Amino acid sequence: MAETKETIVVNGSMEQKTTVRRMQSAGTFASSCMSKPGDAPQFDPYKTLERSQSEAALLKNRHKDVTEEEGFGEIYSEQEMGAEGLDLGAHNVSECSKVYLDLSTAEAYENANEHILYPTSLFRTGSGRLLETIPQDEELQTDDVRFSLMGERSVSTESNSSASSLEERTSKSHIKSLTIKEESSRCVVSSSYSKVGKRSPDYTTKAKTNMKSTFQAFSLNIKQKIKQLQMGSIQEQIQSMREISVIIDQAWAIPSFGRDLAYGLCDILKNEKALDIIVKNCASQSSDLMKASAKLLDKVLTTGNRKRVAEIGLEIVVKMAISSKGETEMARVVTGILESLFKISEDVCAKLISLGGLDVIVYWCRCNDRSTLRHCSMAVANMALYGGKENQEEMTKHKVPEWLFPLAFNDDDGVRYYACLAISILVANKEIETVVKNSGTLEVVLPFLTSHTPSQFARMELSHQQGRSKDWLKRLVSLLSSKREEAQALAAFHFAMEAGIKMEQGKKDVFYEIGAIEPLKRLASNPNPTTSKLASEALKTIGEELPHKLSQQVPIWTVEDVVFWVNRTGYEEFAECFSKCKVDGDLLLTLNEDDLACSVGMKCKITQKRFQRDVKDLKIKADYTSCDPTGLSDWLQEIASEYRQYTYCLVKNDIDRNFLMLMTDQDLKDCGIVNSIHRKKICQKISGPNYIHLIEAEVLM
Repeated sequence: MAETKETIVVNGSMEQKTTVRRMQSAGTFASSCMSKPGDAPQFDPYKTLERSQSEAALLKNRHKDVTEEEGFGEIYSEQEMGAEGLDLGAHNVSECSKVYLDLSTAEAYENANEHILYPTSLFRTGSGRLLETIPQDEELQTDDVRFSLMGERSVSTESNSSASSLEERTSKSHIKSLTIKEESSRCVVSSSYSKVGKRSPDYTTKAKTNMKSTFQAFSLNIKQKIKQLQMGSIQEQIQSMREISVIIDQAWAIPSFGRDLAYGLCDILKNEKALDIIVKNCASQSSDLMKASAKLLDKVLTTGNRKRVAEIGLEIVVKMAISSKGETEMARVVTGILESLFKISEDVCAKLISLGGLDVIVYWCRCNDRSTLRHCSMAVANMALYGGKENQEEMTKHKVPEWLFPLAFNDDDGVRYYACLAISILVANKEIETVVKNSGTLEVVLPFLTSHTPSQFARMELSHQQGRSKDWLKRLVSLLSSKREEAQALAAFHFAMEAGIKMEQGKKDVFYEIGAIEPLKRLASNPNPTTSKLASEALKTIGEELPHKLSQQVPIWTVEDVVFWVNRTGYEEFAECFSKCKVDGDLLLTLNEDDLACSVGMKCKITQKRFQRDVKDLKIKADYTSCDPTGLSDWLQEIASEYRQYTYCLVKNDIDRNFLMLMTDQDLKDCGIVNSIHRKKICQKISGPNYIHLIEAEVLM
């Protein structure tokens, strides 16, 4: 049949330029896909099909009616959303985190200002590949698998053709087209989005139904590519792996159920023995085959697949990672693979460290590529979370806390977050706490958390939008009970972030199954404002009732506050005695051993020591503004945070900052400071020239 072509001229955008688009007729395209007369059409991944803008205009009204009937509300174009003033650069977030495609191989992007037709688009540096971005305050509809596969022609952002032809695009021929050759295609997410608030039950049910149908179509396609991988030549294997990679990327890009969809597809690779072939190819003498295999392996390391790789190919993978040192092209891939492998078990972490996997991560911490650095910070966080105490000690021997310092100051929020998470996990280990504190990285954690909100951060960071696995979160629960404020705060921040994600996915029960609710309630009632706020946000999102909130101003606590604190701290058997004795905040801060033994009935000396240790921590963290107008607690903080415990005993004796210069060692002892070393340090600071000059200046004023 002779090939016929139709030329359609459509109006361009901002500068009124025209774009000429050519497309084959349906009959011609069908005939070009036939291998021989009578055969069923075979999809050729090297040909592309684009529906014209004129066709989009004809179907536009139909699509609008369908979406409104489904309850998705008003559809907004990208230009309309831009008019609403959405500022994608308002937060310090990597540009690659704004793109819903190429999740595991995010590259540097730049605004394509020179392409005036596409003011809202991003172009991949060096490749010219067009990727439309999704504003962070919006979401794709979960049942809207709309991936337009374009040729090397211009694409108008005003075109709604892919959205208009949804029924046709989810047919078998459309699903096959999802595997188009990566080098000669552009994957463009539909430019229409729906404003989605809280998910209704009908919406969730529809999403689950759509996931099932989408999975069936995707799985059929991926099994065809696996056959090509198993039986094809080297070039055919490379091509099949590239096409599988595109399918996995598109599965991950679907909001809400993208994680489950991608996991299901990755399980097919393992069950069909394709994963074994991919791992084996990582040791191939063919550089192209090795690189293609590594890139695909990076994207398919789900829980089951990670365990399989640990059984058959740890040595192969680490050897490939070591041999790739210095190759920037492979940096993202090998660090991404190691990031996944470090979250299996303590034994696997130990083996990876012994093989040289940790050295590879430390090596790439010195690079400037954001995606590579993000993989490095997440790999270290996974290693700290899954590795156990012995492997954490090995991390300190490899200077990991020191390398986390520059990562914690990186421009990318994702890199900074996981660097803060890693250092918070490490500092919770008492055996290496001093080494971690000396690195200086710990001081970055709380300022970072207070400058972000969990819900906004979850939307900004693409790596968080699908949430973390149940096993990963279960390991994080222990940080909620840590003695370190940084560890508590970061764990509470992450659970607040996960609460919104899991509620949207209908996986609320995860928090109960891993035992996170009670630790969150303890933190929510904590006097510390940062951890209390974050834990309360998590509980509120889950739907739990918030516990009694303790004020940080301990001196003004009521008897009920003290009894609540006694119960929560683990001294329930003495709570009634504290209530009968009417112990309030003022008395709690001044109790001694005799008071505990005679009045409260706490006879056991060990129990007394534990109780006094907890009261000491309370004194250090308390807010004394209600009784300390001259800032005596701040002055003591300058010596060390531990010295804040003496604030109340000094204030109770009418000592303020102005009177301190007259205090002697004996005076301090009379005020209740029994530690002679602490008294000497306080006297040393009092007699210091800087303090004397400061007091003189205050008197003159």
